[in-house]
Amino acid sequence: MINSRFGAECDLLTTSSKGKFSLDGVNFGITKLNILAGTNSAEFYYMDETAGSPQITVDEITALVLWNGTQGWSSEIQTHTILPGKAITFRVIPQDGNYNCQIIVDKPVYIEAVDKLGNTAVDFEGVVIVTTTFNGVIIEPVNISFTLSDRGRKPAVLRNYYYAGASSITVSEIVSQDYKKMLFTDYYNGYVVGNKGMLKATAEGGSRWFTKIYRNDSSKGLNSVAVSENISVLCGNNGIIIRSTDSFVSYTEQNITSSVLNDITFVDSMTIVVCGNNGTIYKSTDAGISFYSVNSGISENLNSIVFISTAVGFVCGNNGKLLKTTDKAESFSEVNNGTIANLNHIKFLDDGQTGFICGSNNVLLKTDDGGTNFSTINVSTENIVLYGVDFITPQVGVVCGSQGKVFISTTAGTSFYDVSPQGFSTDVFYTIKMLDLNKIIVAGTNGNMLLTTDKGKTWQKIVMQGSSPQDYLWNATIISSFETKTTKVVQGKTNQLVATIGLKFMYPSGVVTKINKVTVKKLGSLPDEYITAVKFENNSGSFVNGTAEILLPSQPIIKYATSYFNIYVDLSPEAPLDTTLALQFDFGCINVSQGIQSGRNNLPYITYKDTTTLEYLVVVPPVVNVYIVDIDTSVYLRTYTGFDKTKVLEQGDNAVV
Repeated sequence: MINSRFGAECDLLTTSSKGKFSLDGVNFGITKLNILAGTNSAEFYYMDETAGSPQITVDEITALVLWNGTQGWSSEIQTHTILPGKAITFRVIPQDGNYNCQIIVDKPVYIEAVDKLGNTAVDFEGVVIVTTTFNGVIIEPVNISFTLSDRGRKPAVLRNYYYAGASSITVSEIVSQDYKKMLFTDYYNGYVVGNKGMLKATAEGGSRWFTKIYRNDSSKGLNSVAVSENISVLCGNNGIIIRSTDSFVSYTEQNITSSVLNDITFVDSMTIVVCGNNGTIYKSTDAGISFYSVNSGISENLNSIVFISTAVGFVCGNNGKLLKTTDKAESFSEVNNGTIANLNHIKFLDDGQTGFICGSNNVLLKTDDGGTNFSTINVSTENIVLYGVDFITPQVGVVCGSQGKVFISTTAGTSFYDVSPQGFSTDVFYTIKMLDLNKIIVAGTNGNMLLTTDKGKTWQKIVMQGSSPQDYLWNATIISSFETKTTKVVQGKTNQLVATIGLKFMYPSGVVTKINKVTVKKLGSLPDEYITAVKFENNSGSFVNGTAEILLPSQPIIKYATSYFNIYVDLSPEAPLDTTLALQFDFGCINVSQGIQSGRNNLPYITYKDTTTLEYLVVVPPVVNVYIVDIDTSVYLRTYTGFDKTKVLEQGDNAVV
């Protein structure tokens, strides 16, 4: 290589709009790179928020001694692959890039799994449900399964047959397995395993989780996880052991026994001990590469294991079994603890003296002397099976179990109070973690995971969820206004203006839209035969069985700006006095022959409160009864001032004039 005589200033360029450069790998945002005199290279770092294959260019601008010009170095271009992160949310985007929709017209969309920076997470696997709170919108399919071949994107269709307006679409992950064990390596980073093989991780203190391993096979179900430095291990059904050295970006797996393995722990960086059903205990001294069997001396299922030093550890199991080792799991002896309850989980604080074991029949065992002696605590008067226990200090801790129960103690376990989340009484919580004095995470059956940040006063269900980046705007032709023009009609008189109706689009559109028919219904006591015509502008129809269809041969054009149309009636000279007439416009009263179809929900309406029943009543639009008056009479025979009250209706029902 040739060293630079004067040094050089170079441009750092990238084809990615989110690409950034740095000299130290911490502070990003530089665009220049200086090569010092007497050298031929300089280092820089590159970071990109957008997945893809950006081109990075280094191009000499000039020698640092400007009057000497450039040294004629050619530019260098390299292409790098930027991989997306793991999915933490979802989005629903239109396939044509346009969020404007029409009722009756299918809207093709993509359901995408998305990483933290907005990239499509191409390795997402799982099942989601797509929902909306907007009445009338149909999503097909509602349940969507993602496989690796989908690369984080699945097509779907939105349909809306009736209602104009803005709709947001929500996508939620469905976890159809039970969370069995949760482990946090620090305040922010943790894992949780599922009984059908799923492994999820968090880097945000449990507020959001992403899938590291996706399986939905109970034969490969996972029950526990352990981490030491850069080695991570999982255990589960059929003696499965999964081992990774890169946080499960890649991993190996083996079956060391046919028994179910229930818990696994590191003793030190090289020693791992795992316990399971039928008294099974296995040990590894090469950081999980191989395992050998250790005789437990019992046949009961062993459910949880913990070490309080590199030599001393405990294993608990069914029928009150508690084993202790003092030789780094080479041998075990039974410890009398005074209970025959099934013991499900054991937890020791860092002091190695204070420990808790929870189990069936509300049993919670406590030791203050490193496991030499245990006392029994009854957490509840109910018959609860306790599956998880965690104490953050000797005084403050939590337990969880059947019937969706969570209890907290601030008195070193001498008493507990119930902080269970509402609505989970049929669920079981298997695992619990107290991250600080207020923040608790609990997880269990049916993929339920909940978080509280106020010591159990309120709970939030944690689910991977996302929505459309913006609302889908469903356009329709709507009745935008309705104005009554008279309170009387006269015998024998034609072209009597009774109302004006306004038609328009819900949202701006250039779609040519025409109407060719209006359907009007008649209310009131006046018989059909005395209304010789009902007219929509210059077009007329007749009532048959209370309904008139008015054809519009000219097919008026409807636009976003309101078009107003007058409604007239002609009365027979024999129209009986003291009868009433009202016109009603139902859903579908406007027939669109071309363009944007009519919506159901946008007829004008009035809401008021009944002073007697205190119910909110809706009249859509306000009922105005018009009385027949004698053609020679100049004084009204009656005045009508009230409303024909109707119980609360959906917007758009029974529009009446």
